[in-house]
Amino acid sequence: MATIRIDHLDDEVVSQLKKRAARRDHSLESEVRSILEREAQDIEDMEAKRLRSIELVKKFQEELADRPIGSSLSCVDTPRPR
Repeated sequence: MATIRIDHLDDEVVSQLKKRAARRDHSLESEVRSILEREAQDIEDMEAKRLRSIELVKKFQEELADRPIGSSLSCVDTPRPR
């Protein structure tokens, strides 16, 4: 397991983390570890969603690649009823 040291953390932040840990009956270390693990998982989840989105866009682009692109000039040139 790795060790992380965080210098220059605002006292208020530490105070809030201690209160949060106490409410959950955790040590400060355990609470911070839990927060970091959850956030790291969220990053992984977001990256997976991003990659799925990219794949969907690529698939959509491939499906549209063979379709002819029509002109929209007829829509622009046609006067609209008022």
